[in-house]
Amino acid sequence: MSQSTQTHHSCVACASRLLFSFTSCPRKVSFYTVGDYGQEVCLFNLSYDQAVVQARRGCEFMEWLISIPSRANGTQLRAALSNVGVIQVYFEWVTDPKESVLGGIEPLTLCASERYALGSSFIPSNAKLTISSDAAALEVLAKPPNHYPSSRETMLKCRKWLEDCLTKHQACPQPPPSPSSLRRLIKVSGSISAPHLKLVMNSNISQFHYAALSYCWGGDQSVVLRQHNLQAWFSNIPYSSLPQTIRDAIKVTRELSLEYLWVDALCIIQDDSQDKLDQISQMADVYEQAYITISASRAASVEDGFLQTRRVPRERSFRLPFKCKDGKLGSIILWNKRSVGWREPIDQRGWTLQESLISVRNLQFGENQVRWQCRSSGALSTQVDGWTPGKIENFGVNINWDIVAGRPSQLALFEMDFVGTWKRIVKHYSRRTLGNPDDKLMALSSIARKLGQLSGNEYVAGLWKHALPGILFWRPLETGKYALKYIAPSWSWASINGAIEFDTFNDVQMDVINISVVTMNPSDSYSPVTAGRLQVWAKVRQVMIRPYTERYPILKHQRLSFSHPSLPYAKIGYGYCDVSADDLDQDVWNKKVLLLQVALHGGLILRELEDETFFRIGIFNDRDVDGGCRPYDPRKLWSHPDWVESSITIV
Repeated sequence: MSQSTQTHHSCVACASRLLFSFTSCPRKVSFYTVGDYGQEVCLFNLSYDQAVVQARRGCEFMEWLISIPSRANGTQLRAALSNVGVIQVYFEWVTDPKESVLGGIEPLTLCASERYALGSSFIPSNAKLTISSDAAALEVLAKPPNHYPSSRETMLKCRKWLEDCLTKHQACPQPPPSPSSLRRLIKVSGSISAPHLKLVMNSNISQFHYAALSYCWGGDQSVVLRQHNLQAWFSNIPYSSLPQTIRDAIKVTRELSLEYLWVDALCIIQDDSQDKLDQISQMADVYEQAYITISASRAASVEDGFLQTRRVPRERSFRLPFKCKDGKLGSIILWNKRSVGWREPIDQRGWTLQESLISVRNLQFGENQVRWQCRSSGALSTQVDGWTPGKIENFGVNINWDIVAGRPSQLALFEMDFVGTWKRIVKHYSRRTLGNPDDKLMALSSIARKLGQLSGNEYVAGLWKHALPGILFWRPLETGKYALKYIAPSWSWASINGAIEFDTFNDVQMDVINISVVTMNPSDSYSPVTAGRLQVWAKVRQVMIRPYTERYPILKHQRLSFSHPSLPYAKIGYGYCDVSADDLDQDVWNKKVLLLQVALHGGLILRELEDETFFRIGIFNDRDVDGGCRPYDPRKLWSHPDWVESSITIV
């Protein structure tokens, strides 16, 4: 099946009246600016009445144009351009050509058709594709979407990307001939339409390559490896009982001429806690050593699949002439009803972040395109089967990918940006969800293990020992929630459910005396945490707290009011609670609460526990605490007699 059977409307009526032309992006010859922000617009020689006539004669584009909500008495067609990585156009009917662009208009995305010849040792000679490019493709980067991700043409393109990476990309490590990190694999044989599957032990295979699947479970799976079906699966795994996402992964595995596939639900014994711990500890190697990672990016559930058609309800496309900067006449396609900025289900699942970061080669089957990503292409790959040059993600990971990849040329820079890299990973990860909240640290343990191996730094409950105490100044983006079960000590961001931000202070004033973290596996600091203590020497000040009574609707977190212990109604400032006041133990209002200085510009709020240790409940900024020094002077604030130096243990 060809990539798209979409019929693009084109007729003499719209082709003769609407001609686009750019000199070079982003400047356009035929465009002028309007409004305070210099919005680029173009006026066409087409009136509303003329469009009505052509629409009645059967022009679909004119019919679409006259359906646009119009200003009062708008009579002439105008287009406004927006560049969000790709070019979009907003049509509107105006009376005054210089009036500002009206907001809320549905955009059309500019596309140009282009295909490439795909000659490859991976591809039979009789399966090579031909070149068919529109002259406009050099100036208009977006391409029509591929509606059929399972098509022969798409799979040939995927093979080509894989071959190019393996043979041309020096920055992408070659997969090892005998990966040692896996305990079990699925052997896939037979035809693509009727495969035969069985479980095999890694120890019984001499040399092999495999694909690894990254996907969303979307809840409990009905078919998983358990102790009772382990022996039977060494002979046969019933293909017909598998959910659609795994079936699709099997098809792609065979299309890429691979014989083995790794899927967590089918290769890890799900009711054997020791097997799960052992295999999760090897997850970094599982994805890094894979020949290819297949990402089911568009599937919210394992039942959804990712190779089905990508048609969008009511999407339409219109072909118009385009005059290229070299004078050649090409054509563009204006596409309606398809987004250029989206966040896919896999971008919302906690486990899959580390899978994408660690994988050397990643084939992503998204809602709008198939994308190739590898360590040479970087985070924003332009190798796609259609639509935008790369996924434009509103909540993308902003990470130094060279450092995460551990390239030898970058190791000298590793330590300098190590903490910043980790903060960005946690920031993005904390915005994702987990099917089991108890997996908070485990779902990030593989990337932590990889970073620890590259740097030699010591990992402590979601943070790094060498970065303490500066990395302690994290805060929930909005009011967080305490985990129902113990996940991490209160000084770790992992103790709070919710999106996390980090503040950076270089003027640290606190000394770490000792830190101890107990993990489920004493020999593995990346295994689940069961206890943690942080002993510090710092300035502290005793206060009483109460919920902040003044209302600030724009704030999305809980404020706490501070007062002097002997003068409870004499307010001395306020801070920010990690959770809502209702989630705090109610006796906190009667217990000793300490402000602990971390840096010159702020610190932690701690409540005392029964054993004279302390529990973090929030943070404060120096400007929000009144030490009797106005105008503001931080040196006077910390020299206030109520601040005393002390040894404090935080749990």
